[in-house]
Formats: sequence, C-alpha cells, structure tokens
Amino acid sequence: MSEFVDGIKTRFWNMSHPLLVLVVIGVLVRFLIMPFAYIYDSDYWALVVRNIDVGAGLYEMYGYFYTPVWGYVLGLMNAIDNMFLDLGFYAVVIPDAMILEGSGHQLTATVTSPAFNYFTKIPLVFVDTLTAYFTYLLVMEHTGDRKRSIIAFGLAYLCPVVLGSAGIIGMPDSISAMFMMLTLLLVFKERMFLAGMCFSMSILTKFFPIFMGLALLVYIFKKYTEKGEAFKQMLMAFAGVLITAILIFLPQIIDGNLMECFHFLTDRVDGAGGPTSPLDTFINNSRVICYIFIAIAILFVTRQHIRSTETDLEKDLMKYALITITLSLMYPPTTQYIVTLVPLLAYYVTAIDHRFMLCWKVLAVGSAITVLVTTTTMVLPVAEWWGLMDVNGLLELFKAENTGANGITFWNIHYVVGGALQYLGVGLIFVMMYLPLIRTLRERKARTGKTD
Repeated sequence: MSEFVDGIKTRFWNMSHPLLVLVVIGVLVRFLIMPFAYIYDSDYWALVVRNIDVGAGLYEMYGYFYTPVWGYVLGLMNAIDNMFLDLGFYAVVIPDAMILEGSGHQLTATVTSPAFNYFTKIPLVFVDTLTAYFTYLLVMEHTGDRKRSIIAFGLAYLCPVVLGSAGIIGMPDSISAMFMMLTLLLVFKERMFLAGMCFSMSILTKFFPIFMGLALLVYIFKKYTEKGEAFKQMLMAFAGVLITAILIFLPQIIDGNLMECFHFLTDRVDGAGGPTSPLDTFINNSRVICYIFIAIAILFVTRQHIRSTETDLEKDLMKYALITITLSLMYPPTTQYIVTLVPLLAYYVTAIDHRFMLCWKVLAVGSAITVLVTTTTMVLPVAEWWGLMDVNGLLELFKAENTGANGITFWNIHYVVGGALQYLGVGLIFVMMYLPLIRTLRERKARTGKTD
C-alpha cells in the first residue's frame, strides 16, 4: 500500500502542471457543493438582486448591510443574467418550511434556486483560485521551492474553511483575502500605490485585513532606510487607499447613502429591542469590548515587530501579518471570517514553520463540522427545485435535530463542537507563535534566580 501511495506522490510531483490538477479538483468540489446554500444568507443575496432590478440600488430598500463591494459584484452578475441568461425566479417560499423561521436559528422559508446559488458563487471560484495562486507566488518568492509552493496552493485552495465559505455559504470574505494577499505581493514588489489600492479593496470588502495595517507600516519604515524614502512610499500607499475608497463609495455619496455603507458596524452591537438588563448590555457590546482588547494587543505586537532583529524583512512581515489577523479573530469567529487567515497560515506552514500544520488541521475539521450543522436546511434548494430529496422528510429531520430540553439539542451541540474547534485552531496559532518566547523568558528568569 505504501509503495502505491509513494508512486502516486512521485507521479504527481513529476507532472508538468500539478497546479492544474489541484485547480481541477478544487473546481469540481466547488461545483458539487455550490447548489447548496445557507438559505438565510442566499435569500438576502436574492433580495439585493431584486432591489437592484427595481432600481433601488443597494441601500434604498431593506436587504443589504455590507460595504458596497460585494453588492457591486451581485449587481454585475445580475446585469449579465438580464442581458444573456434570464435565469427567471431566484427564490420561492416553501409554506411547510415556515417552522424554520420560528426555530430560533437564522433560517428562512424562502429558498433560492440552485441556478441562483451557482451564479452568485461562480465569481468566488475565480477569486479563490487567484488567492491560492498569490499564496503560491509568495512562497515561491521567499523559498524558491516549487514543491513547497504547490503545497501552499493546495492548503489555501482546498481548505474546508474556504470551500464552506465560498462554495456553500457564498460569502465575500474570499474577495477580501484575495486582495490582502495581492497587497503583500505588491508591497514586496515595491508597487506601493497599487498595494494601497488593493489594501483598500480588501478592507472595504471585509474589515479584518485592516488589523495588519501597522505591520505593513513597520515593514515600510524598516525596508526604506534612506532619508524621506519611507514617508514617500507610505504616502504612495495611502494615496492608493484613498483613491480606491473614493471610487468605491462615489455612487453611494452621489445617492446620499454613504452612512448606510457602514451599517454593519452598528448592527453587530445593537439589540433588536434594546438591552433590558446588565447582562443583555454586556452581550450586545461584547464584540466592541473584545475588539478594544484586541487593538491594545496589536499595539504590543507592533512594538515587538519594531524591535525584531530578523533580517528577512519579508518573512517577518508575513509572520506579523499572521499574528495580527489571528488576533482579529479572537472574538469567536464564524467560518467565513477565518477565510482571511487561511492563505497566511498556508504560507507560514510551507515557508516558515511546518509545525503550524496542526492549526490548519484543527481549523479544517472545525469548519467542516460547523458548516455541516445546517445540512438539513442547506440541501433544501436541490430538494425543492430539483426534486432530488423529500422536503417534508428534511423538515422532519430538522425538527428531530432541534428537539431537546433547555436548548440541549443535537443541532446546538453540533454547532458548539464545530465552533469550539474553530476557536481552538485560531488560538493554537497564537499559542504556538509565543510559546517559545514564554519558555525563553522562564529560562532567563530561572538563570537570573540562580545567579542571585
């Protein structure tokens, strides 16, 4: 058996285009899972498209709660559909599925069609491919090792975190991750204006990459030591950020909808009916409280980055980018949020420290478990529209999963286990990064004690 496996490995590495094999595998897996959906999210995407169709834009009617980037992508896909395809109805309400809306979970009886699910997720297939390729290029640039670079591509492209987020949930975090990795590539290529533009696209899709902004600034000031050169490069990057932000928000400024672009910053902490007790207040504001501590921690990490004596500035930047993005996820993350972390972790595993593969494995298992929590509802599109499964049978399974006392149900246990593993994977990165430092400090303290 081992000889057979070794033979496959040898043939794979000797292929002219092993990346192509990984792309084919990744695309096939994605196309198999893309008809499924987190129906609550896909229903909102269908609502956004319907609002655009009636001329309401992104924010003039209820339904869109993010910055405009993903809305523009949905609008573009809708325009292509209207001009060339005409997919017809995007969603239908299943009367028997009304029980989902009263279940206490984020679910809806409105189920989007597999065709709509495919169409909204196809851009993310290209995005994921580019993200993995940029990861490949970064590892190749810093190690010169083709085998390691191919492994990095596979870790970034076939990670269940990414497959679940883009292939099933259909979230735009992949776009943010792609522009983040392209930002790093352009910074290393000394294309600061373009890097700033990509960084702006990244943080205006999902905000997580903004946490590595200080790491980028430290790199610039360490890299460009000639008088005034660092400030020149920083200003070029800032110009790219500003111009891109203006271009992204200009349509909304013209329509008077600029403040609605940032609605997501407040709807995360506002209770539906306002807080009713000190506990409610703490829960509703826990995200803000957590991110205050995260911001303080990032300042300490930045101080460490400034004092770092590492001579390979590029690898040092990648290390501190990973640390800061990891810190940004210390508030218990959902699967799609972790997407930004995956390519950085893939780079770190293959270019710096292979032991961090443990973190990748834990995140992979945790995300797979978490995504599959909603199996009985995420297959409803193929059950309702293609008739491949019995809708009533799925709803009965859903009821069984959610039957229990005091919230102890199979569904909730499943979710807690997956979420805990995801959080463990994120925490492991931080622990593994700083455990050697803690050991060194302990040894130094022990030696000092003996000397005294």
